[in-house]
Amino acid sequence: VMGWGALDLLSDQLAAGLAELGIGRGDVVSCQLGNVPEFLILHHAVAKCRAVFNPIHLPYRSSELEHILGFSESAVLVVGPSIKDFSYLELGLQMKHSLECLHHLVSIGEETAAEVIPFESLKHDSAPPVSAADPEDPFLMLFTSGTTASPKATVHTHNMRLTNSWFCGGDFALREEDHMLCCSALSHMWAVLNYYSSVIYGCPQI
Repeated sequence: VMGWGALDLLSDQLAAGLAELGIGRGDVVSCQLGNVPEFLILHHAVAKCRAVFNPIHLPYRSSELEHILGFSESAVLVVGPSIKDFSYLELGLQMKHSLECLHHLVSIGEETAAEVIPFESLKHDSAPPVSAADPEDPFLMLFTSGTTASPKATVHTHNMRLTNSWFCGGDFALREEDHMLCCSALSHMWAVLNYYSSVIYGCPQI
């Protein structure tokens, strides 16, 4: 269980660490993570830096990942632990060695390497960057599934994403005492839409 206060504090700490890496307005921070708390902490931290969050679906492998990271010019990639003997860290290292834009590789798992930054080490107690976001700033970049071609980018501004979630939450008649169950991967558009509906209307999400 993670409350709004803890999410705010942890994302503040991570935003300060990202800022020390040089992440700021317009920079792209990518991640290939499952439905874990670090996903949401990172998402809010990136927004606090006025950067752009780019979640990548877990099934994607080298060809899709190289296209997405290269097209978005991602400066940071955050990866999770291995799943079913597949190492996301090894894939991330492959991307870091092949893409000039990718300056930092961060891991939330126990696997490590000399050029990998542990996720926890990025949390700093120093003050996070304080700068009011422009509602029309891009803050989220999602890629289509790429069924018949390479995945294609869709860019979302704060205004577009939150307005859409506000209307959907209203259609759901969400209340603070409600609990929302979302079964989608957090990297999927439907999950992002529902997550922000729960944030706006103050109801817990499972």
